[in-house]
Amino acid sequence: MEGARQVVIGTAGHVDHGKTTLTRALTGIDTDRLKEEKERALSIDLGFAPLTLPGGRAASVVDVPGHERFIKNMVAGVTGMDVVVLVIAADEGVMPQTREHLDIVTLLDVSAGLVALTKIDMVEPDWLSLMKGEVAESLKGTPFEGVPIVPCSGVTGEGVEELRERLGELADHAVARDSKAPLMLAVDRVFVMKGFGTIVTGTVSRGRAQVGDEVEILPHGRRSRVRSIQVHGSDVPEALAGHRAALNLQGITAEEVVRGDVIAHPGSLSPSSMLDVSLRVLEHAAAPLEYWDRVRVHLGTSEVIGRVVLLGEAQALAPGESGFVQLRLESPVATTEGAHCVLRTYSPARTFAGGQVVDPAPPKHRGRARRAAAQDLEARREGSPDDLLDRAIAAMPGPAPTVELLSAAALHDTEENRDLIDARLEDGRLVGLHGGLLASAESVRAAELKVAETIGAFHHQHPLRAGVDRGEIRRRLGALPSPLARTALERLIASGQVVALDSDRVRAASHEPALDEAGRDAADALLAAAKAEGYVGIEPEAAESTDHPAGGELIQYLVESGDLVPVGDRYLHSEELDRARGIVVDLLRRSGGAKISEIRDALASSRKAVVPLMEHFDQVGVTRRRGDERIAGPNA
Repeated sequence: MEGARQVVIGTAGHVDHGKTTLTRALTGIDTDRLKEEKERALSIDLGFAPLTLPGGRAASVVDVPGHERFIKNMVAGVTGMDVVVLVIAADEGVMPQTREHLDIVTLLDVSAGLVALTKIDMVEPDWLSLMKGEVAESLKGTPFEGVPIVPCSGVTGEGVEELRERLGELADHAVARDSKAPLMLAVDRVFVMKGFGTIVTGTVSRGRAQVGDEVEILPHGRRSRVRSIQVHGSDVPEALAGHRAALNLQGITAEEVVRGDVIAHPGSLSPSSMLDVSLRVLEHAAAPLEYWDRVRVHLGTSEVIGRVVLLGEAQALAPGESGFVQLRLESPVATTEGAHCVLRTYSPARTFAGGQVVDPAPPKHRGRARRAAAQDLEARREGSPDDLLDRAIAAMPGPAPTVELLSAAALHDTEENRDLIDARLEDGRLVGLHGGLLASAESVRAAELKVAETIGAFHHQHPLRAGVDRGEIRRRLGALPSPLARTALERLIASGQVVALDSDRVRAASHEPALDEAGRDAADALLAAAKAEGYVGIEPEAAESTDHPAGGELIQYLVESGDLVPVGDRYLHSEELDRARGIVVDLLRRSGGAKISEIRDALASSRKAVVPLMEHFDQVGVTRRRGDERIAGPNA
């Protein structure tokens, strides 16, 4: 990953077990910022502080509330954590919220962590030794089994440095996040700063935010621009994946963005009111999960009410069982494949299940489709990176997004996906389009066929025209995306199936405009009429007098063949134009310059004919204006 690798360290644990006190001992910052928090000595909302680990490595600490009434705030804080400090007070041991917080951390797949056994200044050594054993025993069978247990006191500072050292070791092994993927930041705090405007904070879970970036606030789709960025109070030009960041958003009020919203690059995420999820019900859940149960879905920093639709053959998921479900949500969310979620019962709210998003924007599964959907999701979840990428390509409705967005559509490591994408570009299974877009070879071939058919249809309708304007092709292609149409046309030209006449027109390689006998007679009649009109020429309507089915196409054909030349709003025979040119050039060379009246006399014509004729000569460089005279031009 580019730049300094920051990690996010979060606390978890029962109320009043010393999470905030320990955070202050580690960072020197009191994360309780609300008035009622300070008055009650009780954390209500999330707190944040920077932490410098051994060796100078930067980290961010998220301090979560422990009271059961604020679990939704706690879940929002766990989102984006790399390392969890499970705080257990030595004088009380494992308590109900200790277990629920551990469940949540487990369901969100945050397995890197340790136990801070706090308040050791309040217990005797023998009790502390007993408590260490009880804690280790209670963690058996969980992802925290065997993790370090560090006795410490946020009040006296004892053990805090050892805790810092242990956190540094865990941070060194934290999985790097992807800064090349599209930006995604789940908002956990919104406020207004005087002189700056709306500020949102959150952990950059992937990608990067840069000053000046256009961003989309999802699920509502409002657009904004990043005016400035801070990481723990310091102005920075960009925030990378893993950073705790504050973004100053331009043109957005604090009422237009809330906790739970997602900041993303425009078009990179599609909000949906349905999610297909691989779900696991906790072993100690109080009841099975059944069809149409109403639940609280915690995803990112959002809490959304939804209904559960079981997929596959299962009629219910008993405690300890796993399966696929579709969550039908009461409001849309924006997330990615692979994101973790936590489910809590609607009332009373208790954590009972969690899982991983397999499809972030699925169709609604009904009837028999519910059973088949489970098999498809299993294949999608268990598929190799190759399989998942092929599925993502096959699901593209048209041109794909950029390499980064297509890579992010697959569940596995995006760096590996980029290598697979490169391989497909090399062997032709994927085709690069204009603007950095991608398309499958099949969709490009289909586009080529459609473009070729469009050109052929135009030639059939207008057999006398040498070619078709590119803009006309685009208009006739209708809904075919422009980058795909443009690439298809360029490939047809490169293959020789289509010939570029100039920058604007093309023709099928097999097309040659030709006149039949009747057409030749009509063309001869037009040329004879133009010849007879001399420097005046014929009007476009003259073609109608021939009664030929091609009508006005005849004049265009004669223009492209060089027999007629458009001059003003009329057409001159090319021989008459050449004769006029010779007379005018000879006059100007002899006289050094001439007025319209003198040119009119030399041509023995009328002013009505001479004015457009001289304007034409000006355009092609035969003549040039000098005051009220014409002089010889560079192409005389």
